[in-house]
Amino acid sequence: MLAVLYMMPLFSLAQKIEMTVYNKTGYDIDSVSFQKISFGKILKDSSSYLADIKQIYMLGELPMLRPTGIISGKKRPINLKECGTKSRIVKSGTFAFDICIYEIENEHRLYWRKHQ
Repeated sequence: MLAVLYMMPLFSLAQKIEMTVYNKTGYDIDSVSFQKISFGKILKDSSSYLADIKQIYMLGELPMLRPTGIISGKKRPINLKECGTKSRIVKSGTFAFDICIYEIENEHRLYWRKHQ
């Protein structure tokens, strides 16, 4: 019984999410974040890596909530919260996603794509 109590912290420490995000927008993006997780500034054609993320909400193979960020000279429309009946909470794994951009005139919206 005592051995089980000693091993329990090992199991909880082993659960973490590692995520690499690649900027495929063609712009430098400042203050990149999603779901209260901050990646800071990601220069165009570069990436950012975070470890020890506690959990993310996934919808299929992508994060449920869109990324947000500031691109100089472009307005960002309000990002509405997405809902998904097939969403799930993920508490461990290694992921790689591309941040892509959808542009209309002087506005932009960022979205996820599996890393290619």
